[in-house]
Amino acid sequence: MLGQDVPRLDLPSKVDGSHNYAADIRLPDMVFASVRQGPPGTIRLKSMKEAEAGKVTGFLQLVKQDRWVASVATNWWAANKALDALDPHFEVATPLLDSRDIEQALETAFDGEDGRRLFSTGDLAASFSGARLLRADYRVAPALHLAMEPPAATARISGDSAEIWVASQAPAFCRRAVASALGLPETSVILYPLSAGGSFDRRMDHDAAVQAALIAREVKRPVQLLWSRAEDIITDIPRPPAHARMTARLATGGIIDGLSVKVAAPVADAETWARIAHGTPPIEAARQAAGHADARAVSGLPSPYAIAHHAIDHYPAAIGLPTGRWRANADSYTCFFTESFMDEMAQQAGIEPLSFRIQHLGNQPRLAHCLTTVAAMGGWQGGIAGSGQGLACHMMDGAAIALLVEAGLDHGAVRARSIMVVADVGAQPHPDIARQQIEGGIIFGLAAAMGVAARYEKGLPTRAILGRMGLPRLAHVGDIRVELVTSQSEPAGVDQIGVPPIAPALAGALFTLTGRRHRTLPLLSPA
Repeated sequence: MLGQDVPRLDLPSKVDGSHNYAADIRLPDMVFASVRQGPPGTIRLKSMKEAEAGKVTGFLQLVKQDRWVASVATNWWAANKALDALDPHFEVATPLLDSRDIEQALETAFDGEDGRRLFSTGDLAASFSGARLLRADYRVAPALHLAMEPPAATARISGDSAEIWVASQAPAFCRRAVASALGLPETSVILYPLSAGGSFDRRMDHDAAVQAALIAREVKRPVQLLWSRAEDIITDIPRPPAHARMTARLATGGIIDGLSVKVAAPVADAETWARIAHGTPPIEAARQAAGHADARAVSGLPSPYAIAHHAIDHYPAAIGLPTGRWRANADSYTCFFTESFMDEMAQQAGIEPLSFRIQHLGNQPRLAHCLTTVAAMGGWQGGIAGSGQGLACHMMDGAAIALLVEAGLDHGAVRARSIMVVADVGAQPHPDIARQQIEGGIIFGLAAAMGVAARYEKGLPTRAILGRMGLPRLAHVGDIRVELVTSQSEPAGVDQIGVPPIAPALAGALFTLTGRRHRTLPLLSPA
């Protein structure tokens, strides 16, 4: 059956709604809870209107901790309405988050002492000496996860044991955290892992499971905790923002002789590990990681292109915002930096973007094959003005991918009319699932190009409703065609490879329509 597109075993239950997720669990005598948490840096619950919460029909009681308060009721709607009436206020020890401060912190990082060269080949200083250089700066905003299912967990405490039903990407660490919070040995906690309604590394953290367990212990009944969508957005630990300073020297024939890539960004992987493995509070985890340059913050670099003189520098940034893992992680922004700059260098050299890339891929025949094939599939017109076409490529997790998008503008909004993809991902055991993963990654990356960014004012995101995020809708996305290169190589990773190339390809398409380079993500601000 290897290599065949057999039906998925879990598909019928996911289609008819019978598949169990964390919020579907039902236990005898169970009650429901919703939670409000303070922004990053919260040290205590300061005030609330308890009498107002008690007026909500179905409300049972409050459960209070230093950094959060939960409402328990006979149904979730009543629990959440009681929190609205409660209007809790929290005391914050750190400056309130503001996007302007985050942007400034990233720029300041370039002048700090913690930057470190992570990769170097050739003699970049000699290449740049006395040469005419091309420069461009790029910026990406923090990216939210926005999984379809907000964090949820169900807990039942019986004597000296506990049961937890939760979707977790780190179940062993989740179990340990619950045991620690309850003062129980790990052997006394049973964790039932459930399917997640979207993870994208959002389920690395396990706050909801710990909260559900503490609430269940206090009310002495099984409890199902579900965060509201607004709570999910407000407390999300996003993919980090990043700034890049790109500098290149082009030699005769449009060859890239030298390339310098400087990236300022937090180290999300180090923060995540400190939180989930050691229980470090998010703000403290961010502070600890801020002083150390790390290759994981610039994964995807160096690019696959052959460049004689090349250097990669990372400048860790303390931005006051805890950050976490996200689908494709740093590759999601380093590919945007690299591929967008490739388009600008191609224009400077007077060479159309496909040919410019191919002449630098002599050592990467798989990627070159993907590029030439997708160009033929999509009818590549050379990136001429008005074509609405853009292309990009990337390599990660042992896979190679090339993508061509044809886009348009409709009253200022971006529409992806068609997306053509060619990927070399080895001999996949289930090709159709591989195509599904790549297509899902493309939509995820498209969302990052069009929305999912978090802007902060006074400690909170300025948008906490999905409809205001500028996310792509079905009507905004045309045909997506994913072709896999026939291969007998070992299977490569497919769950992330679709994310990185769509944003730079779309930026290139927009340039052909507007004549303006788009160097920030998201590409256009939501209305």
